Amino acid sequence: MRQVVFLRPSGVRLRVASIWYSGEGPSVASLGFKEIAGILREEIETGEFRPGALVPSETTLCARWGVSRTTIRRALGILEAESLITAIPGRGRVVKSTSEPAAMEGEGRAAFIARVLREDFLRGEVSNGALTSSTAVAERFAVSEATARDALKALAADGLITMAPGRGWHWRSSDTPLSKTDEVTHRLRAAIAGGTWEVGARIPGELTIAAEYGVGRVTVRRAISRLVADGILATKAGIGTIVLRRP
Repeated sequence: MRQVVFLRPSGVRLRVASIWYSGEGPSVASLGFKEIAGILREEIETGEFRPGALVPSETTLCARWGVSRTTIRRALGILEAESLITAIPGRGRVVKSTSEPAAMEGEGRAAFIARVLREDFLRGEVSNGALTSSTAVAERFAVSEATARDALKALAADGLITMAPGRGWHWRSSDTPLSKTDEVTHRLRAAIAGGTWEVGARIPGELTIAAEYGVGRVTVRRAISRLVADGILATKAGIGTIVLRRP
């Protein structure tokens, strides 16, 4: 029996293991799934796998360490439980971002992404007229492109982005003022997301909101219609407009 040092591809020492010799030559004792999870965790934390990056396939990881697919799946399961990676249908496992804010209680994934992107825009972190795409958003937030498209559609409903045929989604220039309807839609959405009105609560009437925001009743009605179309609000006969979910 001899000892051998396991190395990452970068050459960093991982651990010392034993080599047992048989009549057909040496075989190296396999790493356990917890150790493999630890190696991958370190590679994510040190930036070798960046947010949105694809994790190597199970077959590739099996070949890298000479272990079974079951061992690799158990290792990846640990990382998924720690919210370091996530599985996306049609893409595989990707690294999740650890720098994004947390989703609010009851907030859907698309709504969460739309909120983060909206806040980026309002803070001036998006260049005037910049282009984005559902693919770029999906990679940043480690979600499917369908979810990314839903988030972008929500931003389009707020008047923050428009579709540029053949190019992608085009952010509105910060120099271009929002329309009154866009502004009221954004303010109502932000108020609901911030908990001004809880799920199931009735929001103030159109005239009350119009007076508070300094706009006409028709503008408020159009903004509410957008939020109803997004499934955030619902109008109930004899009750008024209530909150169905947080954006």
